[in-house]
Amino acid sequence: MRGLPQVFDVKKRPWIQPGNASVEHVAEVVRRCPSGALHYRLEEGPPEEPEQPTRVAFVANGPINLRGDLSIEVYGGDGMREVRASLCRCGQTENEPFCDKTCSRSGSRAEPQGGKND
Repeated sequence: MRGLPQVFDVKKRPWIQPGNASVEHVAEVVRRCPSGALHYRLEEGPPEEPEQPTRVAFVANGPINLRGDLSIEVYGGDGMREVRASLCRCGQTENEPFCDKTCSRSGSRAEPQGGKND
């Protein structure tokens, strides 16, 4: 969201104003969204391509960020295809299996997993 403050402004309603930047620039900033909460679909053009190979990154005291060709099955719901997702590690999320930042609000701590992305 910080990449295009003229497009993404949580103080405004609606908080996303895609017409305030070029389509390419908005798509590029959305692709940087680690959680997958933001998506785009071009009227004329290819869909967002998943990273290859799939990448897993443990965020210190935060979620597990995934990038790639993901198939996520949600308890009691349908499976979904994603290219980016942030999954909860603290077990306190209200949006299982996705991180809703409850860990940062509650002070929950997650030990680093020893990877270079911690």
